[in-house]
Formats: sequence, structure tokens, C-alpha cells
Amino acid sequence: MKTTWVFLSSIFAIALAACAKSEAESKTSTVFPFCEARQCGLMDRSGDIVVQAKYDYLQQVSVSYFAATTKEGGQIIKIDGTKVDVPPFDRVTVFSPKLFIVKTEDGAYLADHTFKRISPETDYDSIERLQEDGYAVVRKGSLGGIINAKGEIVLPVEYGYLRLVGQGKAVGQAELEPALFDLKTGEFRNGPQFSDMGDFIEDRASFRGTNNLFGYLDLKGDVVIPAQFESNVDFKNGNLIVYRDNEAFVIDKDGASLFDGKVYGSVSRHGDNLFQVTPYRVNLSGIPKGKDNLIGLADTSGTLIVDHTWPSATYPKGNIFGAYVKESKLWALFDVRGNQISEPKYENLRLLSEELAWTYEDGKDFVIDLETGEMISPRRYDRKRVDSEGYASVKVNDLYGLVGPDGREIIPPLFDSHPGDGTDFGYIVVRVGDGELYSVLKDGTPIGFSFDDVKVD
Repeated sequence: MKTTWVFLSSIFAIALAACAKSEAESKTSTVFPFCEARQCGLMDRSGDIVVQAKYDYLQQVSVSYFAATTKEGGQIIKIDGTKVDVPPFDRVTVFSPKLFIVKTEDGAYLADHTFKRISPETDYDSIERLQEDGYAVVRKGSLGGIINAKGEIVLPVEYGYLRLVGQGKAVGQAELEPALFDLKTGEFRNGPQFSDMGDFIEDRASFRGTNNLFGYLDLKGDVVIPAQFESNVDFKNGNLIVYRDNEAFVIDKDGASLFDGKVYGSVSRHGDNLFQVTPYRVNLSGIPKGKDNLIGLADTSGTLIVDHTWPSATYPKGNIFGAYVKESKLWALFDVRGNQISEPKYENLRLLSEELAWTYEDGKDFVIDLETGEMISPRRYDRKRVDSEGYASVKVNDLYGLVGPDGREIIPPLFDSHPGDGTDFGYIVVRVGDGELYSVLKDGTPIGFSFDDVKVD
């Protein structure tokens, strides 16, 4: 295989990852895209070609289907290359486990798993992503409606400024007034509190009052906590961190303080039932001269169980977290209640699990085993960028690779740009040279090429 300049196709990989979770979620595809001379096809795990390279672009939309781009427009092909009889389209994305959104020049419609249209004859202008509560907004012109996961109309397309807010609710405009809609009954109620509100989390949603402060509504839309706070953080475990008059504390769902009159400069969650607290709110009041804004730990009553001790700390992974020890100028490990369980010996810590963490030494990043302290990544890296799932784009000598959350190097640092985060179908796409593209399994197995063949000018 001819190889010259090499770089990861981040755009292609991200586009694939953007296919929302489908019936193929967590399943590994049996075929994988490749491109030669800017024409794309499919090959199997052994590298044998299944579909010849003849498409401008291939995007996997389920374990059985790919959306193929040609000069004539979009097509759907099966994994064996068989063309599915559908009208040309611009783009296909997954809507729900058995439905797809098909975008055309005229608008968008829903299709079933065989790509047969199920939505009305007239296309919507747009169909938004299906939310966790099983509803999605559809729009036509300036008006919106709601459909469920089956594509059935819940609210007709006749309301302005429509937006889903979770737990089977939506806000919009009805009878020329702000309104809260109950999607199970189709009923709505009007009220000024619905003109600027957040999403429902644990049966509560924030709203902004006429005083520009935040309060909270229940699922009926009634005000249960009047507008009085400077922030609109969501409830979790039945409690909420709030700021008022530059002081932070925790309240319950009815607005009663759980901190028994205690206030801090800042409060953030430390696991499920503890909080990291500091004396001062840096971004507003500043730190008084000669004072340190150190982190301590408080329980759900606001009582300090660890005094203000650390200049910086990570959030817990399981039952451990890392904190900077001021005296030694190094990081150490602590159990979740603040008991030190290792000597200060790390220049930095980014926890991946209770067993593994990123650290650095002499300006180089690497993964260590927290029990033994040994480096388990195969090399040290000039730079890393870790995503929410623990995958890290790594850099060595201006070349990039990918390290998994277990510290294993999935893609060696041989490429000119950051890797994508992978796909729901078990592989990551890399581009090799001008117009050549191949796939790498998430276990690091390259499909149809060898890392040893990659040459970088």
C-alpha cells in the first residue's frame, strides 16, 4: 500500500460518531469503510474487499446499512453492497432504534429500518434529535410540533418557540403567551415563568424571574422556590447547590437549606453525598489579601469533615481522588472522605479509574498503575487530550495517536491531526496519504493496512 503524508480524518470519524445510538449500539460492524484515490468501499475484518471503491463518501447508519454519497446524491446500501431503493437524499441520521431521519432538498422525513417513509406526505423542514424522555421537536417554518419515538404526532406543528424540557414536558408559545405543555395529555397552561426556564431534572426546572434571579418550578409549572439565586444548577440526589449574595450553600427540592446555616465561597459535588468547598468565591468577591482559598470537604449538612487543606483537587473516581499537597508541591491520592492513601509523588493527576491515572514528569504525560506506580502506557507523550469516556488523543513530535481508557495505545502517534473519538460500531477511521482511508478497530487492529507501513515525511 502506498503511503505518504498521513493524518487522521477527524471530520469523517466525528460524522460517523454523530450517528446517534441505534439498534447496532455496542455492536462491532462486520465491514469497514476504506477509500482509495478518493473513492470509498467496504472491506471485511481480514482486509478483503466486500464492496468496490466507487462512492465519494460512506457513513455507517446501522449495523446493516451505510449511507453512500455519489455525484447523483445519497444512496443506501447494505453491507454486501446491495442498493436499497430509496429516492436520492442529502443525509441520513439515526432517530431511534428502528427509525432514521432522511434529509432531502425539500426537508426531512422519518423512515423505518427498511428506509420506507413513515412520516406525513409533506416533509418537515427539520426533525430534531430524540430526547431521553422519548420525544422530538419537528419544525415547519417558524412553527414547531412534537413527535414520539414512533414518529407519531403528539403536538401538531402550530406552536411558536417550541422546546423540549424533559420529563414529558415542553415550553413554547400558545395563545400568544408563554406556555408549558404536558406531552402525555396534550394540555398546556400559560404563565410568565415559562418564558425563560431550564430543563426538568428530578421534577424541578429553573426559571428566571423578573429580578433576573433564578427560582424553581415543579412538574405542574407551579413556583416552589421563588426567584432568589444567582445560578441555575440542576438538582441531583434531591439537592441543589445555589449561590446568593456571593455565598454558596445546598438546598432541598422545596428550597430549605441543608447546610444548617453554613455558607461557603464555592461548593461543588464530591461524589454523591459530599461536597468540595472553599472559603471564597474567586470569580466575584476575590480572595482577601494574605488568605488562601483552599478546598475542604463537607457533608450534606455543610459540616466540614476535612478542613480547608488543598489548593487543587480532582473529582472522585469510585472511592478515590487526587489532591495537591501544598507542603510537598506534589499530588497524592486520598479516599473519598479525604484520608490520604499515598505519599505525595505525582506532578499531576487525571484519574481514569480507581486503578489508573494520567500523570506527568519532566513535561511528559503517561499513564500509571496507581497501586504500583509503574508506567503502563508504552511511551511518554508531549501532550494529551482526554475525552469524557477516557480516550486520549496524544501527541509526540507533532504527530498524533490515540490511547484508550485502559492506558493501552490503540493508534500509535504517526498522524498529522487529532484522531476522532470512534464510532458506535467499534472502529475509528484514519486517513493515509491523499485520498486513502482505512479503519482501525477499537482494540487497535488495523483493517487492510499495517502501522509499520505508515511513513511520515
